[in-house]
Amino acid sequence: MRDVLQYGFVNYALELLVVKTFGEETWEKIKKNAEVAMEGQFLVRQIYEDEITYNLIHAAVDVLQIPANAILELFGKTFFEFCQDSGYDKILQVLGATPRDFLQNLDALHDHLGTLYPGMRAPSFRCTERPEDGALLLHYYSDRPGLEHIVIGIVKTVASKLHGTEVEVEILKTKEECDHVQFLITELSGPGKTSCPEATQVQQTLSIEPKVSPATFCRVFPFHLLFDRELRVVQTGSTVARVMPRVTRPGCRITDILDMVRPHLELTFENILSHINTVYVLKTKPGVMEAEHQDVTQEFSYLRLKYGN
Repeated sequence: MRDVLQYGFVNYALELLVVKTFGEETWEKIKKNAEVAMEGQFLVRQIYEDEITYNLIHAAVDVLQIPANAILELFGKTFFEFCQDSGYDKILQVLGATPRDFLQNLDALHDHLGTLYPGMRAPSFRCTERPEDGALLLHYYSDRPGLEHIVIGIVKTVASKLHGTEVEVEILKTKEECDHVQFLITELSGPGKTSCPEATQVQQTLSIEPKVSPATFCRVFPFHLLFDRELRVVQTGSTVARVMPRVTRPGCRITDILDMVRPHLELTFENILSHINTVYVLKTKPGVMEAEHQDVTQEFSYLRLKYGN
């Protein structure tokens, strides 16, 4: 029994796809087969049960006589266009100059949308390279099973429309084989890759001596945490120290006080370096926060981690 809820923009985008491609009469037939008894269009900001979406997809397969995977991939293309037409075109254009950068920053867009759609349970994405050849692997985490072909449609459309690149997207592992879906993304044509100089090639011109004392820094940035390669906390902002006094204990590690919510990877220094521009969502472990702050402090903290020698 699927009890996950979602906002109506997914159903509305599906409605637009069917009406635009197959006509209003076909959409009404799909709604009838899906036992969706409602007048008018789906409302973007209204919350619906996921079961409605799945029923609509199954009904579309029966009515259109098109395989589910093909419908979902076409929906992915339409959903991206729907997002562009809904006023997110500028945001989408600046998420990344390459398909990899775009996908790596997609969670940041979901974090932004979460402020507009409270309680939204968006999927999560992260990118890695295949060790043997450096090929791009996309890791997709979602509470909603069976929708991975939507991702294929979105990735192909993003690469084509935003980056002038044609890509092939192949499912390497399904959720049944591991805890998430893995895609292999292969560039077929495009402007080619651009390389950036290695950090070691860039001449360092700034002094390594701090211009601000640690005490001043802690007051100016009261919510910061500074940790070493062993994840031991070596410096913390004044507010963090007040609401989480355990962080000031000698030898305290980040993993002693916080759990990773997103991205979906083990919290290690090496993983942080490999995803250094990713927005990290962490939550406090039970009992870490002072009782007086339990109800007034947000459970989740949005952090962008930076690396310094």
